[in-house]
This record gives sequence, structure tokens and C-alpha cells, in this order.
Amino acid sequence: MLASFTAGIEYPRGDVNYDGRADMDDLTCLINYLLNGTWPEDPVTPQTQTFTVNGVSFTMVAVEGGTFMMGAGPEQGDDDYSNEKPVHQVTLSSYSIGQTEVTQALWQAVMGSNPSQITGNMSHPVEKVSWNDCQVFITRLNELTGKHFRLPTEAEWEFAARGGNLSQGYKYAGSDNIDDVAWYRVNAYDVGSSSPDYGTHPVATKVPNELGLYDMSGNVFELCQDYYGSYSSEAQTNPTGADSTSLHVMRGGSWNLATSYSRVSFRGNCGSFYADVRLGLRLVLSDESEQEEQHEYVDLGLPSGTLWATCNVGANAPEEYGDYFAWGETEPKEEYTWESYQWCNGSDTTLTKYCTNIIWGYQDFTDGKVELDPEDDAAYANWGSSWRMPTVEQLNELIDNCSWTWTARNGVYGRLFTGPNGNTLFLPAAGHLGNNMLRSANTDGLYWTRSLGNTGAYYALALSFYSGGKQWWNIRRNCGLSVRAVRVP
Repeated sequence: MLASFTAGIEYPRGDVNYDGRADMDDLTCLINYLLNGTWPEDPVTPQTQTFTVNGVSFTMVAVEGGTFMMGAGPEQGDDDYSNEKPVHQVTLSSYSIGQTEVTQALWQAVMGSNPSQITGNMSHPVEKVSWNDCQVFITRLNELTGKHFRLPTEAEWEFAARGGNLSQGYKYAGSDNIDDVAWYRVNAYDVGSSSPDYGTHPVATKVPNELGLYDMSGNVFELCQDYYGSYSSEAQTNPTGADSTSLHVMRGGSWNLATSYSRVSFRGNCGSFYADVRLGLRLVLSDESEQEEQHEYVDLGLPSGTLWATCNVGANAPEEYGDYFAWGETEPKEEYTWESYQWCNGSDTTLTKYCTNIIWGYQDFTDGKVELDPEDDAAYANWGSSWRMPTVEQLNELIDNCSWTWTARNGVYGRLFTGPNGNTLFLPAAGHLGNNMLRSANTDGLYWTRSLGNTGAYYALALSFYSGGKQWWNIRRNCGLSVRAVRVP
């Protein structure tokens, strides 16, 4: 298959196969035409959507779902590392991905500031942003656009970098010749700091890959949503990475690193707070309507009009326990300890977010936050911007306006709420996770609110219920509890 043509790109004269070079491959195409009457297949123009935020436009490119082999295959030669194996089959649904890395102009338009170290041209990629910074940026972007942008999963990133279903099996994103497609150590760092070519470069100044995506090799590393972990040899569908580690995936190489880092299978990692001049991001766009329609909800006739999800986050039926989340974290994990908790430095007196007193903060940290930001809300992060973890007021409204009984559904005990309009809602007694042990399942139900506790910042408020009644608890934030989402019309 021939390389894809992308509208608006200036290809070299004589580049009849649209691979960004005029070379012997183009001569071969011409000879085939003269001898056999065959010509390269019609070029493919990618489907795109353009969005504008505060005067700054950016483009998303549709990536048709497909199946590919993820990891370091033969095309990587001897440059691969052990963490790029085993090669395994991955199947992905369709999605859209940024045509370029997020620019400094877009970050400034959304956040009102530019954290980058290399400045002077706002079309350069933004850098010196951490994974946590990116979550805040994306939350604000979603609020401004009404869409559901996010970071790509590692599998989505690699599939797109390889050219999706149009892939020609290149070593780098769009070519086997790195100079065609990437700003990397040789052409952007070794030139010396006095050279105008030193550092990052404006996006989309190299040849794009088969999907019309720029700079997926080089310029800046791009953060992924996933936690970093080892590969499995098993075939996977829409994988989302490791359950939990202290590291997140970054991909694509950068302007000041060697060629091997810019390969499509190279895997890097960094902590949630790590920010560097070689680290940026690229967006993925989820279909908000499809995302929200897959989660059912019930109208109980409550005074506020609040709609309650019929299942826990991570569950497929009302009686299923679903996933467990530490308060302020958005992904389930294997262990629920202070050492693994995202918002501290290893203990309950070293908090790094949601801290109201310096006695609980890391190095006297305090931010005064008492309610979860959307990007740290498990319902919002997993289901979209119309969903949130409930407030204390919403849970009290549920309790005060509904009749509720202790009952079993398919052998699972829990509370059945019957609303003023006769509709019902079942909350299973899912227990909780401490360390890696499930406790009190089928006996107690414990559900997070989005509010900090009132007896210390290392606690958050949760509703507890059991056969004999209910009560409010201050629960340590590192514990794994259930989340039942609410949707406000």
C-alpha cells in the first residue's frame, strides 16, 4: 500500500507516491504505469474536525478502529528494548486524535499561561507540563468545548503513530528515514544552543505519517493516560494499561534524544508530577454522546431533578460491585495504601492535594480544597462530563425523599431505594478495599461523596449502610470504595 496523501501538505516535486520524498520509489511507480498501465491507488484524505477555543484552532483526525500487532516487531531492527515485548495483538475501537501536539497557543488559550521553557513562537509544542497538569488542562478544555477530550491510551497512541489501518510498517511515525518526520538529537540538539534549529520546533513542519499526523516521532514526548506496566502476550481489546503504578506512559521521543527514542514502539515513563522541557501532550477525542448513552440512569422524582446511575462505576448490572477507587483517584488498582495513594508523599501527613492544614501537608503544603476537582472525580473521568460523584446534599436528598429497604438481588445484599415517583435504585453492599483485601462485602455498603472529611484532611466523607441502618463516616482517603454516579439534567 502506498503512503497516504494529506490535503494542504506541500510534497516535493516528483513525489508521486506521497511519501514525502522524490526518490527511486517514485521512479518505480512511473515505470509500472508505462509498462503495465497501473498507477498508485487514489490518495486518502483523512476525516478531520476543527475546534476553536478563545481564538485558537486545532484539528482532530479520525482514526478508524482496527487490529494491529503492538510492540517491537522486525521493523525496529536491533534498536528495541525489552519493555517493548512481547509483541501482542490489540484491537481498538474508532477514535479521533490530534493532528499535532498541543501547542503553546492552545495551552495559553485554555489555561491563561504558558509553562514552556522554549518560548518565542506559540506554534511550538507546549512543554514542561506534568501528567497532572494535563488533566487540569483537559478538564478546562472540556468545559470550554462541551466535548470529552482526554489523553490517548498507550495502544491508541501506537496505533495512530504506526498509521492505523493505512500503516506501511515504518520504524518511525511515517518513514524509515527519521529526518523526514522528526526533530531529534541530530537536527535539534547537536546543532548547538546558538543555532536557530536548537530546541523544539513549530508543529507540522516535518512530513506527516500515513494518517496525516505530525511529530509523532520527535519534537516532544507525548503523555498517555495509562499507568506504565509490562506487556502481556495475550490479545487485548481497548487496553488501558496497568491497574496502578507510580508511573505514567510517555511516547514518541524528543528533540534532544537519540533516534531510538523516536521509534513507534519505544516506551518511556514518568511520575504524575514530572515536568520537563521535552515533555508535552497530544489529545484524543471521545464521542461524548456514545460515552454517556452506554450508562443508564433512573429518575426517582427527586426535588432537585438529580438522576442516579443504575450501576456502580465499573459495573454492568445494579447488583455488581464494580470498581473501587481511592478518593481523588480515577482508576482502580491492586493495593490501597498511603504508599500507592496519588495525592501524598507516602503517608497521611504528607498530602499534596486537598489539604486544609499544614500539619497534614507535605512540606507545609495546603491548598484549602474541600471538594474534588472534576479531573479527580472517578465518575467524571470514566463516564464523561455529565457525570459526577455525589455531594453530601445529593445523598441526603436520596435518603430523605425515598423509602429504602435492606434486600437481596441475585444473591447480593444491599439497599433498595424507592423514589417519590415509584422508580427504584439498588445499591449493593460492596464493602471496601484496604491494602489488597476486600472487607465487609455483602454486609456493608460504603460509597464516596466528592467532599473532604470534617475531622482531618486525610479523610473523605462516605455514606455507610448495612441491614440495621446508615451513617456518615470519615474514611481514610487511600481506601478503595464504590462510586455511584449522579447526572444532573
